[in-house]
Amino acid sequence: MVTKEIENIERSIGKLPKSYRDWIEQGITKDSSYNMYLLEWISSSNVLKIEIAPEGVLDGILPIGVFHGVAFWCLDNKNNGRVILCPHDDIVADFYVPSVEGWIYRICLQEASNFCDEDEIVQKQLQLWASLLEESKPTWAEHIMLLAKSKVKNMGQHSGVISDEEVEAIIAKEFGSEYLTEKVEFLNPD
Repeated sequence: MVTKEIENIERSIGKLPKSYRDWIEQGITKDSSYNMYLLEWISSSNVLKIEIAPEGVLDGILPIGVFHGVAFWCLDNKNNGRVILCPHDDIVADFYVPSVEGWIYRICLQEASNFCDEDEIVQKQLQLWASLLEESKPTWAEHIMLLAKSKVKNMGQHSGVISDEEVEAIIAKEFGSEYLTEKVEFLNPD
């Protein structure tokens, strides 16, 4: 069932990735229980209302989440639905992942590498987020569930169940090393 919100978004930026459409239809983008430290969803009813920058963004860029309250997770719909991280104080965004499913996977990996909350809260959150990947990416969902059930250990300056180095290796293997370093302009050039 295509909602009016989906119709409005797709009229503006083109057909949305299937998983993101499904998450809108399931109400996940409006459900605060799916927010975590690295991602606060922007409700599908508000994504077209958000102004990322006064100069405007390139066609196809849609803010779908907020990072640390200041940067935007954006769907780059003109580039095969990759997700980029658009800062509030720069004209270039980080390549983050090539898909919305990858976005959820990478956020879970990063959350698992640096518990920013109580262990039990993060572990429950990871299990909840793994459920978003069960249909489209079952291998990733299983990996996140395994991490959620792993024993938390001291990683030096923080606690986690996977090291930063392991996360980077997974990102390079699953998505490509360019998603660790590359940047892309996202603002209108005018």
